[in-house]
Amino acid sequence: QAVDFGTASAAQCRAPERLPKAIRDRLRFFAMATCDDPELLGHFLSFYEKRGVRFAEPGRAKLVLHPGVNASDPAHRRTDALVRAVFERGHAANVDTERRFSSDVKRSHANAFLRSLPPDALLMSPDLDEFHDAPSSLIAAVAERHGGFVLGHMVDRAAFDWKLRSTRASIPLWTQYPRRCAATAERFHGANAKWILVPAVDGRGRRVRFVSAHHVAAAPPPNGLPASLGFSHYRFGGRSYDLLRRKRDLYQEVVDAQRGAGRNVTEGRAHIYDVVLAAIDAPPPAGYASLDANFRRRVRCGESCAVPGD
Repeated sequence: QAVDFGTASAAQCRAPERLPKAIRDRLRFFAMATCDDPELLGHFLSFYEKRGVRFAEPGRAKLVLHPGVNASDPAHRRTDALVRAVFERGHAANVDTERRFSSDVKRSHANAFLRSLPPDALLMSPDLDEFHDAPSSLIAAVAERHGGFVLGHMVDRAAFDWKLRSTRASIPLWTQYPRRCAATAERFHGANAKWILVPAVDGRGRRVRFVSAHHVAAAPPPNGLPASLGFSHYRFGGRSYDLLRRKRDLYQEVVDAQRGAGRNVTEGRAHIYDVVLAAIDAPPPAGYASLDANFRRRVRCGESCAVPGD
């Protein structure tokens, strides 16, 4: 998916808009998130709550925390506290834990939640670093024309100085990572198109299901494939370097235990993390990792968000 920096660019540089009532009334939400990045998770939950996700209403959302809360880990304790504060009375019904991590495990949880939804529901299922910040009017118009299907593509966010700086809870993300670039597809050769919304049931009355993080099994959307809307992808934050290495190692463990065609698929998933890590200079003893000179020279970027005080 080619990255369009113009469409919805203003929406990527400001606080989130509330989705229209016609969308909010049908909206359900699924995510699987690490317990190891409470700073990004705080922004993530706040963003989607402002968009209109009803986290505290049982059955409206499902958050799966990986690998589960370890009370001896300070980051995990912060994760647990902020999740409980956001989900309130819905915590018991809407928050689960999962010791294992893989795309297959995440897909299984997402499909189980999707099967539980009423037929008129619309599901939003971002990863922790994906913020569906396209304008509400565009999301609503595409959903109306295409039977609830809304397609998006990643606009990769980075700090002005290209360092993987620590995410700060009190400062808007779009000012911490104001650069808007096309890295996932153009530099890392990864899939950067994802569904922003999918209906629980397609136009032929059949249940929609995920076959991967980026694809669904469903009848073609009414009026053809929708035009793609850009959304912010915050993959270059302060904890990203360690989390990328950890995910790469988790997939490699699965590869080592597999045989046949399944092994080839998992090797491909592990490889994308190696490709991204190759573009990052490891952090010095008292500093931040940073995107390397070759990446900075070759990556295509659009206009950056304005930062207060510049």
